[in-house]
Amino acid sequence: MKRTTRPASRQTLAVGGKRYFSPQRAQRTLVLVRRIVGDVVEEYPRLLECQEMLESAQRHGSPEYLHRLQQDMMRSAGRLQGYVDELAGIGVELSDFAHGRVEFPAWSTGREIRLCWQHGEAGINCWYDPNLAQPGRRPIEELATA
Repeated sequence: MKRTTRPASRQTLAVGGKRYFSPQRAQRTLVLVRRIVGDVVEEYPRLLECQEMLESAQRHGSPEYLHRLQQDMMRSAGRLQGYVDELAGIGVELSDFAHGRVEFPAWSTGREIRLCWQHGEAGINCWYDPNLAQPGRRPIEELATA
């Protein structure tokens, strides 16, 4: 799927070069993030499969087969790195390749928080405070009162 990376909106708060999202802006950004994360979730199992096949081939495979698997693994890793770079360019952090979890840095009541979204979810429904010892995900409705 061919995509173009879009520059960050002027509506996104930037502090010290880091972008912070409002819940509304993060929700609007999901249109692009969903497509990129969908590619991550599709590609990541390929990388794991290549790694498993490579480990097996190192014990039992021919040098040619081993070389081909190494090339396949490098291409897959390169695609994943490209997706991570696209997300970083938007200001979003990928936190879980397998499940497609991403975090949107946000600012609330004088502190940095993270808005959370996972591949397959309808929208941004959770947030957490990364500065807490055990930062559990909390419903987005609690954000205004936290």
